[in-house]
Amino acid sequence: MKTNNNIILITGGGSGLGLELAKQLYSLNNKILICGKDRSELNRVKELLPNISIFKCDLTRDEEINSLVESIKNEFPEINILINNAGVGYKYDFITDDNALDKTVEEIQVNYLAYVKLIRLFLPILTLKSNAAIVNINTGLAFVPMSSLPTYSASKSAMHFFSRSFRHQLKNNNSKIKLFEVLPPVMDIKLAKDIHFYKLKPEKVASIIVKGLQRDRYFMPIGISRILSFSKNFMAGFIEWYLNKI
Repeated sequence: MKTNNNIILITGGGSGLGLELAKQLYSLNNKILICGKDRSELNRVKELLPNISIFKCDLTRDEEINSLVESIKNEFPEINILINNAGVGYKYDFITDDNALDKTVEEIQVNYLAYVKLIRLFLPILTLKSNAAIVNINTGLAFVPMSSLPTYSASKSAMHFFSRSFRHQLKNNNSKIKLFEVLPPVMDIKLAKDIHFYKLKPEKVASIIVKGLQRDRYFMPIGISRILSFSKNFMAGFIEWYLNKI
């Protein structure tokens, strides 16, 4: 995929991996748009990267998602790449935590439904572009759930299987849109502050992702996610291929 002279929206671009992707893609002469719900984070990125465009958006609210899409369509009709990166994760015990349902709903909304909604809303405009792409940032927990992150794991698994199914649909409809799924390992970011495991720096992961995009690596497990992916998908890959042939 061509990684310069694009117009790219990165959700959750105010910090962590989203911010590092914004920096690196910005340096490749792309027009970068980022959204997030923390206005102060967005303003700090704007100071760092003056030519970036920022949009405040709470991805748990349909009206704000719709407003975001309409604003971008009006201001940047040549947008051709969507990077679904925003995420939220809570460590909790579903049995004993009084706020378990609130956390569950938020994780499903941000980690799965917002991704799917943005894909569907941008699909008509991306279909018209010759160098269009959708990049879904996922995690190795899509394959092996973590008991202390029950809904986070489930939401990522849902996104993984949606990505695989949607890739087949794009192919069946002769779409030129490229669909990438990236599965980083645990990173040294705010979301993983309570996870005690070896963590990669987000700038390192972002660099691997950019190189993978340039090489059209549509399925991109990184670090330990490669091991988890192989162990869970050796036979599943063959069965998926067969099911989509019949």
